[in-house]
Amino acid sequence: MIIGKENVTQFIRYNKTPYWRIKRSESEQHFVANSGDEESLPLEESIMRLGQVFNILSPGNYFIEAWTTKGQTKSWNRDHFQILPENSAFVGSAQIQHAANSNLDVQSEIQKALTNYKQEVELAELRRKVGELEKENRELQASAESALGRIWTKVEPYINTYMGSNVKTGELPAIGKADVEQKRLETAFETWQEKEPDVITLVEKIAGMSQKDPGTYQMARQMLLNS
Repeated sequence: MIIGKENVTQFIRYNKTPYWRIKRSESEQHFVANSGDEESLPLEESIMRLGQVFNILSPGNYFIEAWTTKGQTKSWNRDHFQILPENSAFVGSAQIQHAANSNLDVQSEIQKALTNYKQEVELAELRRKVGELEKENRELQASAESALGRIWTKVEPYINTYMGSNVKTGELPAIGKADVEQKRLETAFETWQEKEPDVITLVEKIAGMSQKDPGTYQMARQMLLNS
């Protein structure tokens, strides 16, 4: 027989058996607590759950069965163990009595504690993932704004010249035709950027074609205007 909670914990740790279940006696068919049935249960987490069960069980005699891997049917580690009353160095098994008037549903309380623990772990994981997604979204937004800003900085002087405006770089006309045309240009460049990764180079090529190959330029221009 194993005496005391700490020795039961050492029994699990020494045998490296993260899966376990506790019964009131060896012949009992039903168990009062178990470790859980996750596919891969870390030993330290299993021991933590065992400690939670010990906080609920009353002093007395129990029987523990433990095994190494999920679904294992052979080579289980089994033994009787005894939980001692608090502030007692040792109490013989004959002296330990369960409280006759106790209506505590031990199985229900243990299951509730394990469920709460799992929910806390899942909530922490969800919070971590939300934080990562929010960070990724901020980085993508900053990257897009930076790329659009670089393009706009390069083309804005030409836009202002085209509109015959004396507006300073970085400012927009307040009213009139210039304001409408500048808004059209902003919308066009934003739309174009979604399909064209190098807008500036393409604009340079078109401008060069208008000087070096006016015939081709006029043909392409007419085709676009008529589309």
